[in-house]
Amino acid sequence: MSKPPFDKLTFYAIEDKNAAVVAAFLKKKFGIVSIDISRGELPHCVDFSSPFIIINGDGYKHDLTLDIVSSINKLVGNFFDYLHVDLHEDRSTVEGKNYLYATFVNQIANANLVQRAYWLSPDRIGLAGKLMNAWKLWDGALAARDFLQKQVSPSKAARARPIYTSIDLDYSSDIINTQFPGETDSPIQEMEGLIRVIDWLPSSRPLIGADITGYSDFVYRNPGIRIDNDTRERSLEAIGRITKHMAISIAKSRKNKDSPSFCLPAKSRA
Repeated sequence: MSKPPFDKLTFYAIEDKNAAVVAAFLKKKFGIVSIDISRGELPHCVDFSSPFIIINGDGYKHDLTLDIVSSINKLVGNFFDYLHVDLHEDRSTVEGKNYLYATFVNQIANANLVQRAYWLSPDRIGLAGKLMNAWKLWDGALAARDFLQKQVSPSKAARARPIYTSIDLDYSSDIINTQFPGETDSPIQEMEGLIRVIDWLPSSRPLIGADITGYSDFVYRNPGIRIDNDTRERSLEAIGRITKHMAISIAKSRKNKDSPSFCLPAKSRA
Protein backbone atom coordinates (compact mmCIF):
# COMPACT_ATOMS: atom_id res chain seq x y z
CA MET A 1 0.00 0.00 0.00
CA SER A 2 1.36 3.40 -1.01
CA LYS A 3 1.61 6.20 1.53
CA PRO A 4 -0.78 9.21 1.54
CA PRO A 5 -1.60 11.06 -0.65
CA PHE A 6 -0.58 8.41 -3.18
CA ASP A 7 -2.81 5.77 -1.59
CA LYS A 8 -5.75 7.33 -3.42
CA LEU A 9 -4.43 5.88 -6.69
CA THR A 10 -3.15 2.55 -7.99
CA PHE A 11 0.30 2.70 -9.55
CA TYR A 12 1.40 0.25 -12.22
CA ALA A 13 4.88 -0.21 -13.68
CA ILE A 14 5.31 -1.84 -17.06
CA GLU A 15 7.97 -4.57 -17.04
CA ASP A 16 10.82 -2.53 -18.51
CA LYS A 17 14.30 -1.65 -17.24
CA ASN A 18 13.69 2.10 -17.49
CA ALA A 19 10.28 1.90 -15.83
CA ALA A 20 11.86 -0.19 -13.05
CA VAL A 21 14.36 2.60 -12.29
CA VAL A 22 11.54 5.15 -12.03
CA ALA A 23 9.34 2.86 -9.92
CA ALA A 24 12.22 2.16 -7.51
CA PHE A 25 12.88 5.88 -7.13
CA LEU A 26 9.20 6.67 -6.50
CA LYS A 27 9.07 3.98 -3.83
CA LYS A 28 12.16 5.35 -2.09
CA LYS A 29 11.12 9.00 -2.44
CA PHE A 30 7.39 8.83 -1.73
CA GLY A 31 6.66 5.29 -0.55
CA ILE A 32 4.74 4.57 -3.76
CA VAL A 33 4.22 0.84 -4.28
CA SER A 34 3.74 -0.05 -7.95
CA ILE A 35 2.23 -3.22 -9.34
CA ASP A 36 4.48 -4.75 -11.99
CA ILE A 37 2.63 -5.81 -15.13
CA SER A 38 3.57 -6.77 -18.66
CA ARG A 39 2.12 -4.90 -21.60
CA GLY A 40 0.03 -7.92 -22.52
CA GLU A 41 -1.56 -7.91 -19.05
CA LEU A 42 -2.63 -4.28 -19.34
CA PRO A 43 -6.28 -4.78 -20.41
CA HIS A 44 -6.86 -7.45 -17.78
CA CYS A 45 -4.93 -6.18 -14.75
CA VAL A 46 -5.70 -2.45 -14.70
CA ASP A 47 -8.96 -1.13 -13.26
CA PHE A 48 -9.47 1.77 -15.65
CA SER A 49 -12.52 3.03 -13.74
CA SER A 50 -10.42 3.77 -10.61
CA PRO A 51 -7.69 6.46 -10.35
CA PHE A 52 -4.35 5.19 -11.65
CA ILE A 53 -0.92 6.13 -12.98
CA ILE A 54 1.08 3.82 -15.23
CA ILE A 55 4.87 4.12 -15.34
CA ASN A 56 6.02 3.19 -18.83
CA GLY A 57 9.43 2.70 -20.44
CA ASP A 58 11.35 4.97 -22.81
CA GLY A 59 9.83 6.97 -25.65
CA TYR A 60 9.93 4.06 -28.07
CA LYS A 61 7.16 2.47 -25.99
CA HIS A 62 4.85 5.48 -25.94
CA ASP A 63 2.33 3.72 -28.16
CA LEU A 64 1.29 1.85 -25.00
CA THR A 65 -1.01 4.85 -24.59
CA LEU A 66 -3.02 3.60 -27.56
CA ASP A 67 -3.70 0.35 -25.66
CA ILE A 68 -4.76 2.32 -22.59
CA VAL A 69 -7.10 4.65 -24.47
CA SER A 70 -8.57 1.68 -26.35
CA SER A 71 -9.23 -0.11 -23.06
CA ILE A 72 -10.97 2.94 -21.59
CA ASN A 73 -13.02 3.25 -24.78
CA LYS A 74 -14.26 -0.32 -24.34
CA LEU A 75 -15.63 0.68 -20.92
CA VAL A 76 -17.18 4.07 -21.62
CA GLY A 77 -17.23 4.48 -25.38
CA ASN A 78 -15.68 7.73 -26.60
CA PHE A 79 -17.23 9.85 -23.86
CA PHE A 80 -13.85 11.21 -22.76
CA ASP A 81 -10.99 13.36 -24.07
CA TYR A 82 -7.26 12.77 -24.41
CA LEU A 83 -4.45 15.19 -23.49
CA HIS A 84 -1.11 14.42 -25.16
CA VAL A 85 1.80 16.11 -23.33
CA ASP A 86 4.85 15.68 -25.54
CA LEU A 87 7.64 17.49 -27.35
CA HIS A 88 6.39 15.71 -30.48
CA GLU A 89 2.96 15.38 -32.06
CA ASP A 90 3.33 11.60 -32.60
CA ARG A 91 1.19 12.06 -35.71
CA SER A 92 3.69 10.75 -38.25
CA THR A 93 2.30 9.01 -41.32
CA VAL A 94 5.20 6.55 -41.53
CA GLU A 95 3.76 3.05 -41.83
CA GLY A 96 4.82 -0.08 -39.95
CA LYS A 97 4.47 -1.45 -36.44
CA ASN A 98 8.02 -0.34 -35.57
CA TYR A 99 6.88 3.27 -35.83
CA LEU A 100 3.77 3.11 -33.68
CA TYR A 101 5.43 5.31 -31.04
CA ALA A 102 5.44 8.14 -33.62
CA THR A 103 1.99 7.54 -35.12
CA PHE A 104 -0.38 6.44 -32.35
CA VAL A 105 -2.02 9.84 -31.78
CA ASN A 106 -3.35 9.63 -35.35
CA GLN A 107 -5.00 6.35 -34.46
CA ILE A 108 -6.51 7.69 -31.25
CA ALA A 109 -7.96 10.73 -32.98
CA ASN A 110 -9.03 9.17 -36.26
CA ALA A 111 -10.50 5.93 -34.89
CA ASN A 112 -13.05 7.92 -32.89
CA LEU A 113 -11.70 6.53 -29.63
CA VAL A 114 -12.21 9.88 -27.85
CA GLN A 115 -14.29 13.01 -28.28
CA ARG A 116 -11.27 15.30 -28.51
CA ALA A 117 -7.51 14.80 -28.52
CA TYR A 118 -5.35 17.71 -27.36
CA TRP A 119 -1.61 18.15 -27.73
CA LEU A 120 0.47 20.21 -25.31
CA SER A 121 4.13 20.84 -26.12
CA PRO A 122 6.53 23.43 -24.69
CA ASP A 123 5.54 25.94 -27.37
CA ARG A 124 2.14 24.94 -28.72
CA ILE A 125 -1.15 23.32 -27.94
CA GLY A 126 -3.53 21.91 -30.49
CA LEU A 127 -6.81 20.14 -31.04
CA ALA A 128 -6.73 16.88 -32.97
CA GLY A 129 -9.45 14.82 -34.55
CA LYS A 130 -11.14 16.50 -37.50
CA LEU A 131 -8.52 19.25 -37.25
CA MET A 132 -5.57 16.87 -37.56
CA ASN A 133 -4.04 18.94 -40.35
CA ALA A 134 -4.74 22.29 -38.75
CA TRP A 135 -3.45 22.38 -35.18
CA LYS A 136 -4.57 25.42 -33.25
CA LEU A 137 -1.31 26.77 -31.92
CA TRP A 138 -0.77 28.57 -28.65
CA ASP A 139 2.61 30.10 -27.81
CA GLY A 140 4.17 29.42 -24.43
CA ALA A 141 3.46 26.65 -21.94
CA LEU A 142 2.76 29.15 -19.18
CA ALA A 143 0.01 30.68 -21.33
CA ALA A 144 -1.36 27.19 -22.00
CA ARG A 145 -3.15 27.18 -18.66
CA ASP A 146 -5.46 30.00 -19.74
CA PHE A 147 -5.83 28.45 -23.17
CA LEU A 148 -6.79 25.10 -21.68
CA GLN A 149 -9.47 26.77 -19.62
CA LYS A 150 -11.11 27.98 -22.82
CA GLN A 151 -10.43 25.00 -25.07
CA VAL A 152 -10.61 21.93 -22.83
CA SER A 153 -13.73 23.03 -20.95
CA PRO A 154 -15.60 25.37 -23.29
CA SER A 155 -19.05 24.22 -22.26
CA LYS A 156 -21.02 22.43 -19.58
CA ALA A 157 -21.18 19.38 -21.84
CA ALA A 158 -17.42 19.31 -22.21
CA ARG A 159 -16.93 19.73 -18.46
CA ALA A 160 -18.91 16.53 -17.97
CA ARG A 161 -16.38 14.57 -20.05
CA PRO A 162 -13.42 13.12 -18.14
CA ILE A 163 -9.95 13.41 -19.61
CA TYR A 164 -7.06 10.97 -19.87
CA THR A 165 -3.50 12.31 -19.87
CA SER A 166 -0.26 10.90 -21.25
CA ILE A 167 3.02 12.63 -20.38
CA ASP A 168 6.10 12.00 -22.49
CA LEU A 169 9.08 13.21 -20.49
CA ASP A 170 10.86 14.47 -23.60
CA TYR A 171 8.63 17.51 -23.01
CA SER A 172 11.35 18.36 -20.47
CA SER A 173 14.28 16.65 -22.18
CA ASP A 174 16.64 19.47 -21.17
CA ILE A 175 16.08 18.35 -17.58
CA ILE A 176 15.15 14.66 -17.91
CA ASN A 177 17.26 12.13 -19.82
CA THR A 178 15.33 10.65 -22.75
CA GLN A 179 16.03 8.92 -26.05
CA PHE A 180 14.41 11.81 -27.92
CA PRO A 181 16.27 14.87 -26.64
CA GLY A 182 15.28 18.29 -27.88
CA GLU A 183 16.35 21.81 -27.12
CA THR A 184 13.94 24.32 -25.65
CA ASP A 185 14.46 28.00 -24.94
CA SER A 186 13.62 28.00 -21.23
CA PRO A 187 13.59 24.46 -19.77
CA ILE A 188 12.95 25.55 -16.18
CA GLN A 189 10.13 27.86 -17.21
CA GLU A 190 8.63 25.16 -19.39
CA MET A 191 8.74 22.65 -16.55
CA GLU A 192 6.91 25.17 -14.38
CA GLY A 193 4.36 25.62 -17.17
CA LEU A 194 3.71 21.89 -17.25
CA ILE A 195 3.28 21.75 -13.47
CA ARG A 196 0.81 24.64 -13.64
CA VAL A 197 -1.25 22.88 -16.28
CA ILE A 198 -1.28 19.66 -14.22
CA ASP A 199 -2.31 21.59 -11.11
CA TRP A 200 -5.07 23.37 -13.02
CA LEU A 201 -6.65 20.28 -14.61
CA PRO A 202 -8.77 19.16 -11.59
CA SER A 203 -10.70 22.43 -11.70
CA SER A 204 -11.69 21.62 -15.26
CA ARG A 205 -12.36 17.91 -15.53
CA PRO A 206 -12.53 14.63 -13.68
CA LEU A 207 -9.23 12.92 -14.51
CA ILE A 208 -9.35 9.25 -15.46
CA GLY A 209 -5.65 8.62 -14.91
CA ALA A 210 -2.30 9.07 -16.60
CA ASP A 211 0.70 7.32 -18.00
CA ILE A 212 4.24 8.68 -17.74
CA THR A 213 6.74 7.59 -20.35
CA GLY A 214 10.05 8.57 -21.89
CA TYR A 215 12.73 8.26 -19.21
CA SER A 216 15.90 6.51 -20.32
CA ASP A 217 18.61 5.27 -17.98
CA PHE A 218 21.00 5.10 -20.93
CA VAL A 219 23.08 7.55 -22.93
CA TYR A 220 21.43 8.95 -26.06
CA ARG A 221 22.00 6.56 -28.99
CA ASN A 222 24.21 4.38 -26.78
CA PRO A 223 21.78 1.90 -25.21
CA GLY A 224 24.61 -0.10 -23.64
CA ILE A 225 26.00 2.80 -21.62
CA ARG A 226 24.20 4.05 -18.52
CA ILE A 227 23.98 7.75 -17.73
CA ASP A 228 26.05 9.26 -14.91
CA ASN A 229 24.65 9.52 -11.40
CA ASP A 230 24.17 13.30 -11.51
CA THR A 231 22.06 13.08 -14.68
CA ARG A 232 20.04 10.21 -13.21
CA GLU A 233 19.40 12.04 -9.95
CA ARG A 234 18.36 15.26 -11.72
CA SER A 235 16.07 13.33 -14.05
CA LEU A 236 14.41 11.25 -11.35
CA GLU A 237 13.82 14.22 -9.08
CA ALA A 238 12.02 15.99 -11.93
CA ILE A 239 9.97 12.86 -12.69
CA GLY A 240 9.10 12.59 -9.02
CA ARG A 241 7.80 16.14 -9.04
CA ILE A 242 5.66 15.57 -12.14
CA THR A 243 4.30 12.30 -10.72
CA LYS A 244 3.45 13.88 -7.38
CA HIS A 245 1.54 16.75 -8.95
CA MET A 246 -0.26 14.42 -11.38
CA ALA A 247 -1.28 12.05 -8.58
CA ILE A 248 -2.60 14.85 -6.40
CA SER A 249 -4.53 16.34 -9.32
CA ILE A 250 -6.13 13.01 -10.23
CA ALA A 251 -7.19 12.40 -6.63
CA LYS A 252 -8.43 15.98 -6.25
CA SER A 253 -10.51 15.80 -9.43
CA ARG A 254 -12.41 12.77 -8.14
CA LYS A 255 -13.62 14.61 -5.05
CA ASN A 256 -13.96 18.12 -6.50
CA LYS A 257 -17.62 19.03 -6.06
CA ASP A 258 -17.42 21.24 -9.14
CA SER A 259 -16.01 18.46 -11.30
CA PRO A 260 -18.32 15.52 -12.16
CA SER A 261 -17.12 12.14 -10.95
CA PHE A 262 -15.86 9.75 -13.58
CA CYS A 263 -18.16 6.75 -13.75
CA LEU A 264 -19.19 4.14 -16.25
CA PRO A 265 -22.40 4.65 -18.21
CA ALA A 266 -25.26 2.55 -16.91
CA LYS A 267 -25.12 0.24 -19.91
CA SER A 268 -21.47 -0.60 -19.10
CA ARG A 269 -22.01 -1.55 -15.48
CA ALA A 270 -21.94 -5.19 -14.60
